[in-house]
Amino acid sequence: MEWPLETPRNGRYPTFWVDKFCIDQRELADGLRVLPVNVMSCRSVLCLCGKTFPTRLWCAWELCVLLSFSSIEQALQQLVVVTLSKQALSELANFDLSKSGCFDPNEEFRLRRVIDAIGGQRFENKIQALGQMILDRETGVSEGLLVPDKRGLSVADSEALGVSHSTEVEEEGNEPMVQVSF
Repeated sequence: MEWPLETPRNGRYPTFWVDKFCIDQRELADGLRVLPVNVMSCRSVLCLCGKTFPTRLWCAWELCVLLSFSSIEQALQQLVVVTLSKQALSELANFDLSKSGCFDPNEEFRLRRVIDAIGGQRFENKIQALGQMILDRETGVSEGLLVPDKRGLSVADSEALGVSHSTEVEEEGNEPMVQVSF
């Protein structure tokens, strides 16, 4: 069977790494050890920021991994955020480690052990800083660092020049598509 998504540009099948499916859920310790390699091998990191995102410890951990091996500016350029809840973005900017957790208490214990080793407050501060910058970028607020778009313009620069930014959810077939226009 021919794979329909093969691209002529690079002549290979597209690759996706989805944490839930690519980490053996029975051997989380092994997945935790190689998570940095997997996350940093990605050109883009898709973040579906819904109402439970700021309280899911695995989500925060993956953001922390991204921040541990790149600057916050690089992390922001790699992150593709689909905002399903603006309240969730605000909560991420005010991330509280004590209010986050995992469905499996064993997973949570393992993650918290690693987080304690790097420092809970340091972890929390990283997630809050990134959360605030994501919130600023996604809502067009000019506080904090705003990452330039492909033309090198920040949201604040674009507004001054009269260039608009918008995010739309469109239906294509039966699947919703999020389109970000600059």
